[in-house]
Parts: sequence; C-alpha cells; structure tokens
Amino acid sequence: MRFLLFLVPAALLAQAPFRPTAQLGVPAQVGGISRVIGSKEVLEVGSLREVTLDSAELALAFPNRLENVIAAAGEKLLILRGSVRNPEKTSVAHLGASEVVGLRMALRNTKTKRVDFIAHYDPETLKPISKQLKGGESARFIGVWRVPADWAEFRIGLSYGNSPIVPTYDLAGKIIPPRSIFLAPDGVNLNLTATAASGSSFEVDGLEVGAARLSQPARIAGTARDPSQPLYVVTLPVTNRLLLPARWGWQYVNAELLHEDGTATKFYPSIVNQATDAEWAGDLDPAATASSQFIFRPGAVKRPRALRLTMVPTGRQVEIGLAR
Repeated sequence: MRFLLFLVPAALLAQAPFRPTAQLGVPAQVGGISRVIGSKEVLEVGSLREVTLDSAELALAFPNRLENVIAAAGEKLLILRGSVRNPEKTSVAHLGASEVVGLRMALRNTKTKRVDFIAHYDPETLKPISKQLKGGESARFIGVWRVPADWAEFRIGLSYGNSPIVPTYDLAGKIIPPRSIFLAPDGVNLNLTATAASGSSFEVDGLEVGAARLSQPARIAGTARDPSQPLYVVTLPVTNRLLLPARWGWQYVNAELLHEDGTATKFYPSIVNQATDAEWAGDLDPAATASSQFIFRPGAVKRPRALRLTMVPTGRQVEIGLAR
C-alpha cells in the first residue's frame, strides 16, 4: 500500500482556526476503525496504528545507505522521527519504505509548490524500513519528505492511507532548523547563496568544505608555471559526510576566482588532487577527504579576494574568503 500526500489549500485552512489534536512525544491513533454493519463489532484489519512523533527537523541532506538524499534548489528536507505501534491484537502491521505514515500539509499556492515523499527508514540500519508488527509490537522509524525551501507554516497531519483518523500537529517553535550557512536570518527559509569567512569550514550538499588557501605554485599537475603568465591556485579540503560515495569533480562544481577590481576568472575545467598532483577522477568515498586544487589563469596580474563555488546539481553557491 502506498501513501498519498495531501496538500490542503490555505484558503480552506483559514475558514476555521487551526487546533492541533496531537503533540510531540505523546502517542496518537492514526488510521481507521472498521466495524460490522449492524452489530458495530470492531474488525481488526490492520488499518489502525499508534504513532508517537518524537521530533521534526529540517535539513539539506539526509545520509542513508540506499541513496544520497540532497535537497534540490528551492527545497529543504522535512525529517520526522518517531515510533509506530500495532494497537490491534490479531492483525499484523507491515512497515515498508512507503508504508508507515502519510503526511498531510497546508501550503499556500499549492499549484506552484511541491511536497514529495522520499522514504521511511530504519534508524538503526539507515536502510528503507521493512518490518512486521504483531499485536502490541512497535518499531522506530524516520520519514523523509522534500518540502519548499520557504515552507514556514509548520502544520502537519499524519495519516494511514485514506483513513479518517488524522492527528494534527503545530510544529511552530518545535521544529529543529538545519545547521547550515544557507539558513536565512529568519531561521526558517533557506537561501541558495551564502558566504563563508576566510579560514572557516561549511557543509554543502553533504560535502564538508574546509578553509580555502590561495597560492601561486611553481608547478601544478606536473607542469611548471610559465613565469610570464599569472596563475593562481586555490586549495580546498573536501570531505564526504554522506554514507555513500559522493559525486565530486569538475562536472559537478563551478569555481570562479573573484578579484578586488570586480572581475572574475573561471577555473580551468579540471580539479587537481593535491596528493597525487594529477587530475581528480572518480567519486569521493564516505569519510574520505580530498585536497582539491582549482587553477585560475586571469591573463593579467590581479588581486584575488574570494572564491565563488557553485554546486551544479543544486545551484547552491558559496563565496569563500581566501587564506594565504
């Protein structure tokens, strides 16, 4: 059974004050109760669940062991953590990647905003969840959804299929914001651009980027520098913080050296691995670090002031101060 996401227009929501029926950390029934026509006897058909939603957080990446989940441009990730219990006695509740709880949200301008379900995960293995719950048994879960980057209403409902019992939550003031340099000053929205001070590190799209260092080496990638041609090299340590190999290479990033006179120089379309003094090739393994070198040839003597790094898959852009 797959679960649908329901987007409720804000106009309908405004017709009556929103009164949440559930709260974090407290068990709530989700689903439906089936009864025999006439006798009203309750039938146990596996349509009822007891869910305890422990926390809700926002992120730009969710490391797991199936796929690298990274929010695209204009998105952030909503991550719900909790537990689900089978309150029935005789039925068996199946938990699958798309079969734990559904999400209902109220969004403005629903025609121009999308919310996409990714999967439910087992917190212990960080793989898609797959369990069978007998009567009274419970299991923990993590649910991940893509939501608009400017989503700030923080009203959600949990569902099971198209069932009538939908506990609602107001997460305002309770949702955990992402620790990200892309977080806007309002603590809610996420920007596509950010600035990193000289000597600082930051994370972008699951990669931790260290301090950027500017140099003018005599040799780079096995070739001696031509003294008559200005050449600058920016070295960046990049570490994969995901649980699977991450794409890293000149195809996935654009780099520009920004100069004090307002001009910019695009990088030579290659990344040099400082450890081997050769062009970088292949993905970056989990927890691995590569000292990546970007080559710039401005054509005339310039005074560099910053590096502008743009991630091609998501469009996120960071202006990085340079250390020498």
